[in-house]
Amino acid sequence: MVVKHPAAPMTTDIDILQLPDAWQVVEGFPQPDWKLIGEHIRQTADQEHLKEAWDKASLQWLGVIKEKLGPDNMIFGSQNFLLLSKKSKISATYLLNVAENSLVSIRNDLKELAWRWEFGKHAIIIFEDLDEYYRYISYFYPDEGEFITSAGIFLNRGYCHTAMSIQRDYTRTLIHELTHLSVAHLKVPRWLNEGLATTTEEKVTGLMSYRINEETLKQHQEYWNHDTIQDFWSGKSFGTVGDPSKLSYGLAEILVNNMRSDFGSDVHLFVLAAKYEDAGESAALEHLGVSLNEVAATFLGDGDWTPTISATTGTE
Repeated sequence: MVVKHPAAPMTTDIDILQLPDAWQVVEGFPQPDWKLIGEHIRQTADQEHLKEAWDKASLQWLGVIKEKLGPDNMIFGSQNFLLLSKKSKISATYLLNVAENSLVSIRNDLKELAWRWEFGKHAIIIFEDLDEYYRYISYFYPDEGEFITSAGIFLNRGYCHTAMSIQRDYTRTLIHELTHLSVAHLKVPRWLNEGLATTTEEKVTGLMSYRINEETLKQHQEYWNHDTIQDFWSGKSFGTVGDPSKLSYGLAEILVNNMRSDFGSDVHLFVLAAKYEDAGESAALEHLGVSLNEVAATFLGDGDWTPTISATTGTE
């Protein structure tokens, strides 16, 4: 059942709008201090009512964003999600049903890897204006230069939520970003995070995201070497506009697909142990019995694909 919410009037003692120093305006958007808000909720609500308190806080927050985006926007809710958009009730119902069904499918695929959050519904914000979309997400990436083009993004800072730009079909974007949500509690390297999101998207939809043909194979063979692969292992290349980003997402999907095929359920043990500090190298050796050099060689062929300490820790 989908419920349309007004601008979320407060009916209990939880009122994050009145908290001093809890808000700042960045790029025209009010951004809350969720650490301060979280402390307020813990002091105000007992354990039994924490979920209700977080739901009210998230509704108030979205109500503030709603006022910024304009009166045509509405807040809709389902069991696990809140949606802020200009969509009609029929369209909002469809999108929330997609989100709920996708979450079930993602959890069935990821099994014990999937995070099952307890407090606060997951928020999805749809921006009709691309400039507003990129201005909004810039707050979460203050050091980012030029953003790569995206249909949506999972924002894992403060109150986890998903921002999406206007598009014809939201299904694949939702599945992709909800997979990021489902592994947000794991500190996995970015290549593994993106590979899981894309391969799970494939499994749920039955559609391939990245197709390998002679042209794309040649692009990979010409681009990747011992130096460029370090930016892949560290995650840097995913945010680099142009071929580095495109090829990084493609390679991540290919490697994780290969690992799922070759190692089956052992991949879950690898994911649970993988750390960004070494790009997952020690976890691969322990749980898969192979190095990341060997994992990469399954597609890239012979070469030195070993992650280096300087690339994965940011040291020289």
